[in-house]
Amino acid sequence: MSRLQKQAYWKFVWRLHQALEEWEVSAKEALLKMPAMNVDETSLRVDKKNHWVHVYSAGDITLKCLDRGRGIKAIDTIDIVPRYGGVIIHDCWASYFSYRHCGHGLCGSHLSA
Repeated sequence: MSRLQKQAYWKFVWRLHQALEEWEVSAKEALLKMPAMNVDETSLRVDKKNHWVHVYSAGDITLKCLDRGRGIKAIDTIDIVPRYGGVIIHDCWASYFSYRHCGHGLCGSHLSA
């Protein structure tokens, strides 16, 4: 790849990052206004190390955030649940229950196992 091609590539990546950053902020704000929100996490290997994809969804919004951790520290870093006042629907994972300022509902697909 030539120097000019690399510059064009990184300029495109930067513009995409800016556009997605604006969307992410608006998606977080929209999720915070929803009366109920689904929350979950799943593991993903990145550079041979375990990371976690934290998923937040309600209505037609689905936001996925990657973090090295799965626990309260990661949830606090992502900063959706700590600011949320509705009901979080989750898999009964203990970390979610530490957020007492919001309601809790349990995901039916996790309960049927």
